[in-house]
Amino acid sequence: MHHLEDKIGSWNETCGLSNLPIRCGDDVALFVIMGKAVGNGVYSTSFYKPISLPIFGKYADYGGIDNITNPEIAQILYDNMVAMRANDPQDGNYKLYVSGIDDRTKEDEEDGEDDLYKYDSEKRFQNVEDMLNCIERGYLYIKWAYYDETHYVTQMMVHRSVYDAVISEWGSRIGYEDTVCLRDRYRELFIKEKTTRQESINDIQSSDEDDKIKALLMAHLTIKDGYSRIIRLFEGDEGSRSGLTYVCKQYLNNDNDTLLEPLLDMLMIRGAFEAGRIAWRQCVGKGAQQEEYMVHKVIWDTAYKLVLSQYEEYHGDEDEEDTIESFMRETVWNPRK
Repeated sequence: MHHLEDKIGSWNETCGLSNLPIRCGDDVALFVIMGKAVGNGVYSTSFYKPISLPIFGKYADYGGIDNITNPEIAQILYDNMVAMRANDPQDGNYKLYVSGIDDRTKEDEEDGEDDLYKYDSEKRFQNVEDMLNCIERGYLYIKWAYYDETHYVTQMMVHRSVYDAVISEWGSRIGYEDTVCLRDRYRELFIKEKTTRQESINDIQSSDEDDKIKALLMAHLTIKDGYSRIIRLFEGDEGSRSGLTYVCKQYLNNDNDTLLEPLLDMLMIRGAFEAGRIAWRQCVGKGAQQEEYMVHKVIWDTAYKLVLSQYEEYHGDEDEEDTIESFMRETVWNPRK
């Protein structure tokens, strides 16, 4: 139990799904998200989009995360951000900046200081811990090579118990005219995509073509990777390759399958966000110390009454086999199509 004296000087985060307070020590899933310059409000990713798989740990009191249980996921994100930070925007599509460090002006550099971090050591970017601190503090942003747009990088937390329940619910649903749950159907698709790619590589390597032709075929296969069905599932209507493409490619290109289940989890949570009409976003209440629950209870109780009334209105006095449970759990898009 949290006592008042334990909270003095600290603050809560807000769960991106339940909107409930996240208190010090709560188990959380942290998502790194990137803002968009323009949003139309049609999709859950209209204003922000996730650019990381969830990082699991405990809320660390002042906006951060501690006791990370899947450090390999945080490391994959860090490695990708290091690559983005080193990228020349003239040659690539985007570049990551640490505000006040990577965007120093000529006048800044003329002070003769070799230590970039002399004036703000919090903006170091030398390991995962540094990266997470910079994200939480709002020091990171991405600029595109072809558009005059700045996309700020921030975070969103979700209560781990809520996250687990939602992905379980969404993943266990059955697609329209299908007999297999969504999660298993997507797993089948992922494995098929990866297997097909490996078979193509084996065919190229075992062919009688000379090395130059083999290199061209491999280059074509690499280009094709960027438009694989797996990547399209995550990028969707955004048409952008800045979100989770790097994770998808790592899954496709590596022998081990440790990223398969995390990617499936991510696909489930994205589907749940769309179905729940919930936007990826920075949550209201960051920094709050108040823990209000009655408002949430009123919202949830009233929402459930609306569900019941809509069910009654929809079915009326007809002798329908559908139950309220089946009414609430609609069939969903079939991933095989």
